Amino acid sequence: MNGGAAASSWADERDLRPGHVIGPFELIGLVGRGGMARVWAARDTRSGSLFAVKMLRAHLAENEEFRKMFFDEARIAMRIQHENVARTFELCELDGILTLVMELVDGPSLVRIIRPGFAEREDAKRVALPPRVAARIVAEACAGLHAAHELRDEAGRLLNVVHRDVSPHNVLVTGDGRVKLTDFGIAKAIGKTHQTLAGTIKGKPAYMSPEQLAGGGLDRRSDVFALGCVLYELSVGVRAFDGETDPEIMRAILAGDPTPPSRIALDYPAVLEQIIMTALAPTADGRWPTARHMQDALEAYLAGSGPLVGAQDVAALLNERIGPPPSSEPLRRPAPPALPSREMQSGTRRRSVENHTSWTLVLVAMVVGLGLGLLVLRSVYIARKANASAAALPAPRPKPPPSASENAATGPAGPTGPTPTSSTTATAEQPASAAAAPPNAPPNATPNTSPSASPRPVAAPAPAVPRPIKSSAPALPPNPYD
Repeated sequence: MNGGAAASSWADERDLRPGHVIGPFELIGLVGRGGMARVWAARDTRSGSLFAVKMLRAHLAENEEFRKMFFDEARIAMRIQHENVARTFELCELDGILTLVMELVDGPSLVRIIRPGFAEREDAKRVALPPRVAARIVAEACAGLHAAHELRDEAGRLLNVVHRDVSPHNVLVTGDGRVKLTDFGIAKAIGKTHQTLAGTIKGKPAYMSPEQLAGGGLDRRSDVFALGCVLYELSVGVRAFDGETDPEIMRAILAGDPTPPSRIALDYPAVLEQIIMTALAPTADGRWPTARHMQDALEAYLAGSGPLVGAQDVAALLNERIGPPPSSEPLRRPAPPALPSREMQSGTRRRSVENHTSWTLVLVAMVVGLGLGLLVLRSVYIARKANASAAALPAPRPKPPPSASENAATGPAGPTGPTPTSSTTATAEQPASAAAAPPNAPPNATPNTSPSASPRPVAAPAPAVPRPIKSSAPALPPNPYD
């Protein structure tokens, strides 16, 4: 299927499968989903590069007010460039679907790390990370978030970007331990005229600040609150604000009384607890004023509590929790398309036939060469044995002179030329009898020394025709392209 499919079938994503092509992108696999959009790993058919393609739900794209707001905010997201933020490269509309083309991060979200094996289940048991490793991950997320908060326009004015949905789902960790904050596509740039549609864009309740739940004004400190919730969950193993239902969680957040980590986890670091409780202050004025301030506090805690914790320690934890990363960078290398076009299929068949022919010719040449080599070695061996046998025999007796009657019968002898001999069997060091012996005679053959009735010229023996030798070459291996 290609990008010409009806927009409605693409937009509701009931028909999307790996191998489908929409616009210039070939879908490889689904890497994330939510109430607002689905994210696919996709290959750009023009360049072969891999991207994360986020396609919004149809009911959102149909709202014109939402479309305007989304385009504004996505353009802002494309301007954020930081090593701890997954890049947003392009905003486009493919077959009627609003689509963000983003950096494909080859690694899991924090959800998979703290809920190994049951990432999609909210009730799955959480496994806390070592506090210092959790602090390192959140410190890196703070750095990326601060870069977004500090984004300015051409005149140098702050754009007041707020992520609004910082959660374990949106913090990714690569196989080598790098932290990437993602999903700025729904960030809200304060000061824009477009308002958030009720019920369409919202954060996850367990990580929302009290002012966000109350529908009040937001600034960067709302994201700091969310980072505090993430750090609490990573290092303690439970949520800072929990409940059986979303309304229960919201009431707990609005009450503003989270349980201190040290009451849940024994020997919890007091400095880290203070950092978390400051981030979770019920009012924005009581929190860290910026994500940079929270990062600095975490770095000070890490420096004063033991050896340096770096990306290699995060990678080691990742390996322990969910296994080592794929050996050859799974999504970075181009995978064969699931549904190749006819041209690609025919090209593959041509390459397969060419490879098959090349291997066949090489193997045939090897077998023929081996057979000829054995044949030459056998001929040399027989010739040497014949020479050695002939040299060991006594020299032939001289022929008696012919009688007068024989001379009369045959007439005077005229000049005769040399007796033809085989160049392959007679040499200057060989006696005449050995030269006349056929080359394929057995080594113990005795030459005929009986006198002839008349000295007729002896015809040279015809060159021996070697017998075919059965090759001892191994059987041909099965061709992998058959």
